[in-house]
Amino acid sequence: MRENSISILLVLLFAFLLVMLIGIGILFITRKLKRFSRTAFGTDSFAEGIQKQKRELSETPRSLRAMTSVYLPQIQKDFPEFNLMQYRQEAEVLLRNFLLSVTQKNIGLLSGCSKKIQEQAGALIEDLNVRHMTRHTDEIVLYKTEISQYIRKEASSAIFFQTAVSYFDYTTDVSGEIIFGDSDTKKQTVYEIELVYIQDADKVEGSTEGMLGVHCPNCGAAVTQLGSKNCAYCGSALKEINIYAWQFNKIEELTVLKKQF
Repeated sequence: MRENSISILLVLLFAFLLVMLIGIGILFITRKLKRFSRTAFGTDSFAEGIQKQKRELSETPRSLRAMTSVYLPQIQKDFPEFNLMQYRQEAEVLLRNFLLSVTQKNIGLLSGCSKKIQEQAGALIEDLNVRHMTRHTDEIVLYKTEISQYIRKEASSAIFFQTAVSYFDYTTDVSGEIIFGDSDTKKQTVYEIELVYIQDADKVEGSTEGMLGVHCPNCGAAVTQLGSKNCAYCGSALKEINIYAWQFNKIEELTVLKKQF
Protein backbone atom coordinates (compact mmCIF):
# COMPACT_ATOMS: atom_id res chain seq x y z
CA MET A 1 0.00 0.00 0.00
CA ARG A 2 2.82 2.32 0.92
CA GLU A 3 4.65 1.42 -2.29
CA ASN A 4 1.55 2.28 -4.30
CA SER A 5 1.29 5.65 -2.59
CA ILE A 6 4.94 6.37 -3.34
CA SER A 7 4.42 5.39 -6.99
CA ILE A 8 1.39 7.67 -7.26
CA LEU A 9 3.34 10.53 -5.68
CA LEU A 10 6.22 9.97 -8.10
CA VAL A 11 3.85 9.93 -11.07
CA LEU A 12 2.19 13.12 -9.84
CA LEU A 13 5.57 14.74 -9.26
CA PHE A 14 6.72 13.72 -12.75
CA ALA A 15 3.51 15.06 -14.25
CA PHE A 16 3.93 18.30 -12.32
CA LEU A 17 7.52 18.69 -13.51
CA LEU A 18 6.48 17.90 -17.07
CA VAL A 19 3.74 20.53 -16.95
CA MET A 20 6.23 23.00 -15.49
CA LEU A 21 8.74 22.27 -18.27
CA ILE A 22 6.08 22.60 -20.94
CA GLY A 23 4.92 25.87 -19.39
CA ILE A 24 8.48 27.20 -19.24
CA GLY A 25 9.02 26.10 -22.84
CA ILE A 26 5.82 27.81 -24.00
CA LEU A 27 6.76 30.95 -22.09
CA PHE A 28 10.26 30.90 -23.61
CA ILE A 29 8.92 30.40 -27.14
CA THR A 30 6.26 33.09 -26.62
CA ARG A 31 8.87 35.59 -25.48
CA LYS A 32 11.11 34.70 -28.40
CA LEU A 33 8.22 35.13 -30.85
CA LYS A 34 7.30 38.47 -29.28
CA ARG A 35 10.90 39.64 -29.49
CA PHE A 36 11.19 38.46 -33.10
CA SER A 37 7.80 39.96 -34.01
CA ARG A 38 8.72 43.26 -32.36
CA THR A 39 12.01 43.37 -34.27
CA ALA A 40 10.63 42.21 -37.62
CA PHE A 41 7.14 43.71 -37.65
CA GLY A 42 7.07 46.36 -34.90
CA THR A 43 4.36 44.54 -32.93
CA ASP A 44 4.27 41.94 -30.11
CA SER A 45 1.67 39.83 -31.90
CA PHE A 46 3.28 37.43 -34.37
CA ALA A 47 -0.05 36.76 -36.11
CA GLU A 48 -0.70 40.49 -36.37
CA GLY A 49 2.81 40.97 -37.70
CA ILE A 50 2.27 38.37 -40.43
CA GLN A 51 -0.97 40.06 -41.46
CA LYS A 52 0.77 43.44 -41.45
CA GLN A 53 3.55 42.12 -43.67
CA LYS A 54 0.99 40.54 -46.00
CA ARG A 55 -0.78 43.89 -46.35
CA GLU A 56 2.49 45.70 -46.99
CA LEU A 57 3.52 43.18 -49.64
CA SER A 58 0.16 43.55 -51.35
CA GLU A 59 0.69 47.32 -51.53
CA THR A 60 4.36 47.36 -52.55
CA PRO A 61 5.18 47.10 -56.28
CA ARG A 62 7.71 44.44 -57.25
CA SER A 63 11.17 45.61 -58.29
CA LEU A 64 12.18 45.62 -61.96
CA ARG A 65 15.39 44.95 -63.85
CA ALA A 66 15.58 48.59 -64.88
CA MET A 67 18.18 48.78 -67.65
CA THR A 68 16.61 51.52 -69.77
CA SER A 69 19.47 53.96 -69.30
CA VAL A 70 21.95 51.25 -70.31
CA TYR A 71 20.22 49.87 -73.41
CA LEU A 72 18.33 52.88 -74.79
CA PRO A 73 21.41 54.65 -76.26
CA GLN A 74 22.38 51.45 -78.05
CA ILE A 75 18.84 50.90 -79.34
CA GLN A 76 18.57 54.45 -80.63
CA LYS A 77 21.94 54.11 -82.30
CA ASP A 78 20.79 50.96 -84.12
CA PHE A 79 17.26 52.29 -84.74
CA PRO A 80 17.16 56.13 -84.76
CA GLU A 81 13.38 56.15 -85.28
CA PHE A 82 12.71 54.12 -82.13
CA ASN A 83 10.34 55.99 -79.82
CA LEU A 84 10.61 54.73 -76.23
CA MET A 85 7.54 56.58 -74.97
CA GLN A 86 5.40 55.17 -77.77
CA TYR A 87 6.41 51.54 -77.30
CA ARG A 88 6.36 51.75 -73.50
CA GLN A 89 2.77 52.97 -73.68
CA GLU A 90 1.85 50.32 -76.23
CA ALA A 91 3.40 47.61 -74.04
CA GLU A 92 1.27 48.70 -71.08
CA VAL A 93 -1.92 48.86 -73.15
CA LEU A 94 -1.17 45.40 -74.57
CA LEU A 95 -0.56 43.93 -71.11
CA ARG A 96 -3.80 45.35 -69.74
CA ASN A 97 -5.75 44.04 -72.75
CA PHE A 98 -4.07 40.65 -72.42
CA LEU A 99 -5.18 40.29 -68.80
CA LEU A 100 -8.69 41.53 -69.59
CA SER A 101 -9.00 39.24 -72.61
CA VAL A 102 -8.44 36.21 -70.37
CA THR A 103 -10.82 37.52 -67.69
CA GLN A 104 -13.55 38.32 -70.21
CA LYS A 105 -12.69 35.32 -72.41
CA ASN A 106 -12.64 37.68 -75.37
CA ILE A 107 -9.72 37.25 -77.75
CA GLY A 108 -11.08 40.19 -79.76
CA LEU A 109 -9.43 42.57 -77.28
CA LEU A 110 -6.12 41.53 -78.83
CA SER A 111 -6.98 42.30 -82.45
CA GLY A 112 -3.94 43.70 -84.19
CA CYS A 113 -1.54 41.79 -81.93
CA SER A 114 0.81 39.11 -83.15
CA LYS A 115 -0.65 35.67 -83.72
CA LYS A 116 1.62 34.29 -81.03
CA ILE A 117 0.17 36.53 -78.29
CA GLN A 118 -3.38 35.76 -79.42
CA GLU A 119 -2.55 32.06 -79.18
CA GLN A 120 -1.16 32.59 -75.66
CA ALA A 121 -4.39 34.19 -74.48
CA GLY A 122 -6.47 31.66 -76.42
CA ALA A 123 -4.74 28.75 -74.69
CA LEU A 124 -5.44 30.26 -71.25
CA ILE A 125 -9.09 30.86 -72.15
CA GLU A 126 -9.48 27.32 -73.50
CA ASP A 127 -8.01 25.87 -70.30
CA LEU A 128 -10.47 27.88 -68.19
CA ASN A 129 -13.39 26.77 -70.36
CA VAL A 130 -12.42 23.11 -70.09
CA ARG A 131 -12.30 23.44 -66.29
CA HIS A 132 -15.50 25.54 -66.22
CA MET A 133 -13.68 28.34 -64.44
CA THR A 134 -13.31 32.10 -64.75
CA ARG A 135 -10.18 34.02 -63.85
CA HIS A 136 -10.57 37.50 -62.41
CA THR A 137 -7.92 40.24 -62.60
CA ASP A 138 -9.71 43.16 -60.96
CA GLU A 139 -8.48 46.72 -60.42
CA ILE A 140 -5.34 46.39 -62.55
CA VAL A 141 -2.66 48.97 -61.73
CA LEU A 142 0.47 49.35 -63.89
CA TYR A 143 3.17 51.08 -61.86
CA LYS A 144 6.24 51.28 -64.06
CA THR A 145 7.70 49.90 -67.27
CA GLU A 146 11.42 49.61 -67.98
CA ILE A 147 13.63 48.09 -70.66
CA SER A 148 15.21 45.01 -69.08
CA GLN A 149 17.19 43.59 -72.00
CA TYR A 150 18.18 44.25 -75.61
CA ILE A 151 19.41 41.51 -77.95
CA ARG A 152 20.63 42.24 -81.48
CA LYS A 153 21.36 39.41 -83.88
CA GLU A 154 22.09 39.23 -87.61
CA ALA A 155 18.51 38.40 -88.54
CA SER A 156 16.48 39.94 -85.73
CA SER A 157 16.48 42.23 -82.71
CA ALA A 158 14.49 42.02 -79.50
CA ILE A 159 13.74 44.50 -76.74
CA PHE A 160 12.32 43.20 -73.47
CA PHE A 161 10.13 45.40 -71.28
CA GLN A 162 9.32 44.61 -67.66
CA THR A 163 6.20 46.05 -66.04
CA ALA A 164 5.33 46.06 -62.33
CA VAL A 165 1.63 45.24 -61.96
CA SER A 166 -0.91 44.72 -59.19
CA TYR A 167 -4.44 43.34 -59.28
CA PHE A 168 -6.87 41.17 -57.35
CA ASP A 169 -6.18 37.74 -58.82
CA TYR A 170 -8.61 34.90 -58.17
CA THR A 171 -10.44 32.13 -60.02
CA THR A 172 -14.08 31.14 -59.57
CA ASP A 173 -16.11 28.07 -60.56
CA VAL A 174 -19.49 28.07 -62.32
CA SER A 175 -21.27 28.93 -59.06
CA GLY A 176 -19.05 31.96 -58.50
CA GLU A 177 -17.19 30.42 -55.56
CA ILE A 178 -13.50 31.30 -55.28
CA ILE A 179 -11.34 28.21 -55.68
CA PHE A 180 -7.95 29.85 -56.26
CA GLY A 181 -6.46 33.21 -55.30
CA ASP A 182 -7.65 36.00 -53.02
CA SER A 183 -10.30 38.63 -53.73
CA ASP A 184 -9.31 40.70 -50.68
CA THR A 185 -5.53 41.00 -51.10
CA LYS A 186 -3.86 42.38 -54.22
CA LYS A 187 -1.21 40.41 -56.04
CA GLN A 188 2.02 42.19 -56.90
CA THR A 189 3.85 40.74 -59.88
CA VAL A 190 6.06 41.50 -62.89
CA TYR A 191 5.37 40.80 -66.56
CA GLU A 192 7.95 40.72 -69.34
CA ILE A 193 6.89 41.78 -72.83
CA GLU A 194 9.02 41.04 -75.89
CA LEU A 195 9.18 43.51 -78.78
CA VAL A 196 10.81 42.13 -81.92
CA TYR A 197 12.15 43.47 -85.19
CA ILE A 198 13.03 41.15 -88.08
CA GLN A 199 15.85 42.29 -90.35
CA ASP A 200 15.71 39.17 -92.52
CA ALA A 201 12.83 36.73 -92.04
CA ASP A 202 14.57 34.12 -94.21
CA LYS A 203 17.40 33.83 -91.67
CA VAL A 204 15.26 33.56 -88.53
CA GLU A 205 15.30 30.07 -87.05
CA GLY A 206 11.85 28.50 -86.77
CA SER A 207 8.58 29.85 -88.06
CA THR A 208 7.96 33.58 -87.99
CA GLU A 209 4.34 33.24 -89.08
CA GLY A 210 2.24 35.73 -87.18
CA MET A 211 5.30 37.53 -85.85
CA LEU A 212 5.52 40.24 -88.49
CA GLY A 213 3.43 41.00 -91.51
CA VAL A 214 5.13 43.81 -93.39
CA HIS A 215 4.34 44.33 -97.06
CA CYS A 216 5.38 46.75 -99.76
CA PRO A 217 2.88 49.64 -99.79
CA ASN A 218 3.04 49.75 -103.61
CA CYS A 219 2.80 46.16 -104.88
CA GLY A 220 1.86 44.30 -101.69
CA ALA A 221 4.81 41.89 -101.85
CA ALA A 222 6.05 40.50 -98.52
CA VAL A 223 9.15 42.29 -97.25
CA THR A 224 11.58 39.77 -95.77
CA GLN A 225 14.61 42.05 -95.58
CA LEU A 226 13.36 45.03 -93.61
CA GLY A 227 16.72 46.75 -93.80
CA SER A 228 16.31 47.12 -97.55
CA LYS A 229 15.70 50.59 -98.95
CA ASN A 230 13.66 49.34 -101.90
CA CYS A 231 11.16 46.57 -102.61
CA ALA A 232 12.85 43.55 -104.22
CA TYR A 233 9.90 43.15 -106.63
CA CYS A 234 8.79 46.61 -107.77
CA GLY A 235 11.65 48.81 -106.58
CA SER A 236 9.45 51.15 -104.49
CA ALA A 237 11.12 52.98 -101.59
CA LEU A 238 10.76 51.22 -98.23
CA LYS A 239 12.42 53.81 -95.98
CA GLU A 240 9.31 54.55 -93.88
CA ILE A 241 8.34 50.91 -93.52
CA ASN A 242 11.04 50.32 -90.88
CA ILE A 243 9.20 52.60 -88.44
CA TYR A 244 6.33 50.11 -88.35
CA ALA A 245 8.39 46.93 -88.37
CA TRP A 246 8.44 46.43 -84.60
CA GLN A 247 5.84 44.08 -83.15
CA PHE A 248 5.13 42.66 -79.70
CA ASN A 249 5.69 38.94 -79.80
CA LYS A 250 5.38 37.46 -76.29
CA ILE A 251 4.03 38.17 -72.79
CA GLU A 252 5.28 36.27 -69.77
CA GLU A 253 4.67 36.61 -66.05
CA LEU A 254 7.96 36.40 -64.17
CA THR A 255 7.96 34.26 -61.06
CA VAL A 256 10.64 34.66 -58.40
CA LEU A 257 12.64 31.85 -59.99
CA LYS A 258 12.50 33.44 -63.44
CA LYS A 259 13.56 36.91 -62.34
CA GLN A 260 17.12 37.81 -63.29
CA PHE A 261 17.94 39.77 -60.15
